[in-house]
Amino acid sequence: MAKYAGYKVIGTIVSIKGHCDYGQKVGDRFELSAQSTGGLCAYLYHNLYPYIMTYQFGGKFPESWGGERMEFTCPDIVNQVRIQLRPEGVDEARHPVFLKEGESEEKKWRKKLGID
Repeated sequence: MAKYAGYKVIGTIVSIKGHCDYGQKVGDRFELSAQSTGGLCAYLYHNLYPYIMTYQFGGKFPESWGGERMEFTCPDIVNQVRIQLRPEGVDEARHPVFLKEGESEEKKWRKKLGID
């Protein structure tokens, strides 16, 4: 799987009422990002996209909404798939603004662009 900037966002199917026509099953896990559906149904991904973006780039949601473990329901009201989203830790390889000690943002970009 390709590496993307920011936090990993993990989606886990937690329940299904009816039958998922896309074939999702309870317990299926997906690594989602702003650039990849991770194999998740496009209809559900479309509804999750703003939340995936928020988690991926370090945003937070109020605890009253679910905090770091939010659940969403598929737009198919007859066959409702329920998914839980949660962010996982960030590491240097995934974070575009990770700076080594003493390094400035400008210096990092100059190095990346081959200016220095």
